[in-house]
Amino acid sequence: MKIQFIFFITIHLIFQSCASSGMDRGKLPDISGQKIVIDDEEIKKYASLKPQLKMPFRVGVYFVSNEGAHYRINGEDKSEFLKIENELKEIGIVSQMFFVSNSILEVDNSNEDSYYGDRYKERTKTLESVKAIRILSSRYGADAVLIVQPKSYYKKVSNIFSIFYLTIAGIWIAPGSSRESRFEFAATLWDVKNEYLYFTSEADSSSETSPKPLGFIDDEEIVSKDKKKALDTLSKEVKSRFKSFK
Repeated sequence: MKIQFIFFITIHLIFQSCASSGMDRGKLPDISGQKIVIDDEEIKKYASLKPQLKMPFRVGVYFVSNEGAHYRINGEDKSEFLKIENELKEIGIVSQMFFVSNSILEVDNSNEDSYYGDRYKERTKTLESVKAIRILSSRYGADAVLIVQPKSYYKKVSNIFSIFYLTIAGIWIAPGSSRESRFEFAATLWDVKNEYLYFTSEADSSSETSPKPLGFIDDEEIVSKDKKKALDTLSKEVKSRFKSFK
């Protein structure tokens, strides 16, 4: 009995010692009034950036990845989004909003004899960085660029009734399929001249369909509805962000 008691006390002290070691460095030092030190040159560069837009300013809108599984950012989507321009012009925030296309990049790439034949192509051929999009936007005369990233999540779900799809009639009769859809937009406004980030905005829409026969499911239509709802929400969010400039 004594041995068990001693063993229990020993284990308890060990755990208590472990729990209290290496976890607390004590009272935090007084850092008020100390000089701020930034030891990373890249962070120092972006921390020193200042906003320099003067209203009204010209805004380019660039959609990254115009196409994906079951969706495409088409002309109608872009026209609907661009309707926020009228209200922002009326209150003096922007002078013009327009879409930036990577078609100008294709023209530069096709002209190997031009001054930018080598250098410009190498800097922008992937169009994956903010800098590359800023370069394109500067060619359009934009003061700021709104980069919009669409993203779609789509899941096809089958239940036990899908086994009847092995028959032709089953595709139109058996309720063996359902869908889960989610569409997201993330938008960021950047200064074209110095890459200052003014704001970020996000919007999304999701839906789930009830089980139905596979023959009556239109994947593109399902995604399109969520895309439209998310884009409408993004328009309102972005407009609100712009209005905060006043």
